[in-house]
Amino acid sequence: MSFATLAEIGMPPILMDIGRYSSVPEWPTAGEVYPALAIQVNFVKDGLILCFAFHHAVADGGAFTEFVKEFGSGTTDPGNMSPVAPRIGYIAAPADQILPLTSFPEYDSRRAPTRAASTGEATTTTAIFQFSAETVRQLEGAVAAQLKKTIGPDAWASNIACLSSLVWVAVVRARQARLAASDTAKIGIAVNARSVLRLPDDYFGNCIVHTNATASVEELLSADTSANIEGSPSIISIAAVAHAAWKMRQAVKGVNSKYVNDRLTTFSALEDPGEVSRAYEAATDNANTGIDFSSWRDQGADVEFGIPGTCTSKVDVWRKGWSPNEGAYNILPRKGGSKGEACWEVSLGLSKEDMERVVVCEELGSWTTRWVGESLGWFVKGSQPCMEE
Repeated sequence: MSFATLAEIGMPPILMDIGRYSSVPEWPTAGEVYPALAIQVNFVKDGLILCFAFHHAVADGGAFTEFVKEFGSGTTDPGNMSPVAPRIGYIAAPADQILPLTSFPEYDSRRAPTRAASTGEATTTTAIFQFSAETVRQLEGAVAAQLKKTIGPDAWASNIACLSSLVWVAVVRARQARLAASDTAKIGIAVNARSVLRLPDDYFGNCIVHTNATASVEELLSADTSANIEGSPSIISIAAVAHAAWKMRQAVKGVNSKYVNDRLTTFSALEDPGEVSRAYEAATDNANTGIDFSSWRDQGADVEFGIPGTCTSKVDVWRKGWSPNEGAYNILPRKGGSKGEACWEVSLGLSKEDMERVVVCEELGSWTTRWVGESLGWFVKGSQPCMEE
């Protein structure tokens, strides 16, 4: 399949097979040694696919962004590459005591309702949803107006929080048949802690901590449509989206130096560091009450690669390797960052049943410009399954 054809049909995530485009295994077996960072260049007809692989134990999204910038600098001007960065000695201020991991809500699954486990990878899927810049601006404006009315004149939420809250509410609505109104819905949020720890922005390493924004299912199923955008066929309540966006903003604001240092102290005392990610996954419960969010918006969409033989200096399409992980949600790299007219794209993994409910016009479907899932081609707004005949 040619690059032009792949681009035309939306670079469907199901075709972005990690095993095909990266020779580095996702999960090395015990005793095997593989690079923590790797690039594989894959030539297709009339184009190429660059696959960047990195292990989260040594690099987070911020580090990956710096890596991509350096890679781009090396292709455009090899003599202008940055020198090897010095190792930074950092000692976190010790907490008063070492707290158990379960004392932090984002790692505590003891209060989560017991439900059936996910039925496995074969029943999960991933789709890419595309939103116009104008739609996101309208959403941000509607949320801001609602927050000023319910919270106060200075209340606001970022466009990332507004878009993510729209997705969060849509997912809860898709799952409502198996949730109780009193259940706690969660969105796990990856937060860059560099500024909190006073590390430089280009610090290379894993400097992510997690927080959770929570709301009752009942709050996110609000039937109040008084703040909805006029003419929109969606029945998703802007009041619910604004409530969710405010919850997200407050959760991120709560990540201060004590928050980070308490967790680092606990992490450093664990015999098995893998316990952290396992506890987070169990507490977020991505198959039922939660989704796991990370923004990749600023991860390299504006990098000038200038690879000889290519028609454009910047990447045409960014895609996450095929990973049908239920509840996984990412904002994909966007040209212009938070500004400009480029479309926003998000990657969302759900059970196939939940995905079918999310994409209908009355839910998330009418907000999108188009979306692509396992079918080899875009579903355009105004075509099935976004609108009934």
